[in-house]
Amino acid sequence: MTEAFSIPRHSDFLGGYLDAVARTLTTDTELVGLSVTFADAVACDDDCMTDNHQRVPIENWSREFCAFVEGFLGIDARSRLGFYLVDYLCWFRDFSDDAACHRYDHHDPTTEIRYRIEWPDGCRVVLIANRTVRTPSLPGT
Repeated sequence: MTEAFSIPRHSDFLGGYLDAVARTLTTDTELVGLSVTFADAVACDDDCMTDNHQRVPIENWSREFCAFVEGFLGIDARSRLGFYLVDYLCWFRDFSDDAACHRYDHHDPTTEIRYRIEWPDGCRVVLIANRTVRTPSLPGT
C-alpha cells in the first residue's frame, strides 16, 4: 500500500535536500542559503514577499527550475544534484492538485530569488535562495 503525497512531509524532506545542496555550493568566499517553509492556511502571511520583489507566474515548472538550478545556483541541471533538485520541486505540482507557482524576483536577482507554491485551500510552500559574499575574517579575531 502506498502512502498519499503529503505537502508538509515533502517540504521537510526538501528542506534537508536543500541544506545538503547549499553546503555543497558554499565556499570560503561565498555563502549559499537555501530554505523551504510550509505554512497551512491559518499560519500564512505575506511577510516574506515584500515590495522589493516582483511576482512572476510560472507556467512551465521544469523549465523554470532548470533555469534556477543552472543560472542562480550554477549547477548542471542534468547532474545528479541538479536533476533531483528540479524533480523534488516539481513533485509539488505532479503529486498534488491545483498547485500554482510564482517567482518573486528581488531587485538584485543574482543574490536572491524566492518562489511561492500555493494551493486553493490557502496552504503555501516558500523557497528562498540567496548568495552572499563572505567577508574574510582577520587573523586572531
